[in-house]
Amino acid sequence: MGTLIVDRVGKTYPGNKTGEQTVALDGVSFTVADNEFCALLGHSGCGKTTLLNLIAGFEQPGSGSITLDGVPVRRPGRERAVVFQDYALFPWLTVEGNIRFGLETQGRIAAGERQRIVDEHIRLVGLAGFERHLPHQLSGGMRQRVAIARALATDPQVLLLDEPFAALDAQNRLLMQDELARIWASETKTMLLVTHSIEEAIRLADRIVVLSRRPGRVRENIVVDLPRPRHEDSAGFIALRRHIRNLLNDEPADQLAVEAASVFPLA
Repeated sequence: MGTLIVDRVGKTYPGNKTGEQTVALDGVSFTVADNEFCALLGHSGCGKTTLLNLIAGFEQPGSGSITLDGVPVRRPGRERAVVFQDYALFPWLTVEGNIRFGLETQGRIAAGERQRIVDEHIRLVGLAGFERHLPHQLSGGMRQRVAIARALATDPQVLLLDEPFAALDAQNRLLMQDELARIWASETKTMLLVTHSIEEAIRLADRIVVLSRRPGRVRENIVVDLPRPRHEDSAGFIALRRHIRNLLNDEPADQLAVEAASVFPLA
């Protein structure tokens, strides 16, 4: 199971010498159902990564609560794995070694079973034949596949992705979006993606939580009821993109909301 509940979460950071504080998040609430793909979308500095760090257990909220299947999140745990924007691979370990690392730290899996899991996840992310390569011998997209495989190999309940494709060129970003959609369908994991790309959120997510500018508040919680695979030239995709762009630009959304409501439901 992997039902994530964020309930009225707030986060404030101490200020500079003048004592002025920075309110990063203010009363953020939403639920990500088991096996659901959710995207956190908003401008830079709106608190998306802060919220992801709170869910990962790297930091604690100043107010509110975060629970996973009813258990409060208070620290990092193996039930929540994180994929970072900069890959965070060990440069001295091979593809195989990087994926095996998390399994070895658990210390409860026999060597033969560890190798089976590593082999399975190398195939899952399409890196068969690159097992002995070091990170510097791989493209950016391939390195991110290693990072995803390493996270999934430990069998977390929730996979947290912090703008994992931001450093890739446009072509590779589209390719990796398709790969992530394929992996999610195969693994049926709860996934939470931080992104500033409207198109990426629509292509991948079942639910899009749109955050306001700082302090981050839930501007809208959108259920994406579009068939997969999703095409950017479809009427539903275009209507939803317009609606979200309107939200992010703080423009009047009345007419667009009426248009979009006929294509997708809002939660």
